[in-house]
Amino acid sequence: MSNPSKEAQYINALILHDHEVGRANSPPKLLKLENFWNWKNRFESFIRLTDVNMWMMITEGYEWPTHDDPTGVTVKYKYGDMSETLKKEYATEGKALSTIKMCLPSDSIHLFQDCTLSKELWDALTREMRI
Repeated sequence: MSNPSKEAQYINALILHDHEVGRANSPPKLLKLENFWNWKNRFESFIRLTDVNMWMMITEGYEWPTHDDPTGVTVKYKYGDMSETLKKEYATEGKALSTIKMCLPSDSIHLFQDCTLSKELWDALTREMRI
């Protein structure tokens, strides 16, 4: 006869492993900030496998596109006025930022609440973990 306690422990260990390592359709979770450097490599591998353009947003950054209005003043595009290419870049940035945020421990996300772009958040995490 099986031992329910051991089965529960095994299931919990599998779930923890899935969170920590990730799967093909879900990124690894950063369960504790002190594990950042191990997590960072797994996360980069996951993002590059999922969408290399997301990795480019995280490492190179995103700037809201601008154009010159009829008076020659540089203004930001409204989303509705963007080309399909610019909309895709905007969407990729949003996915990159959201993916990083979803991986952070809930008790630490407040440390990075001012980061509004994926590169800002990635750089802030890296700086915070070097301290």
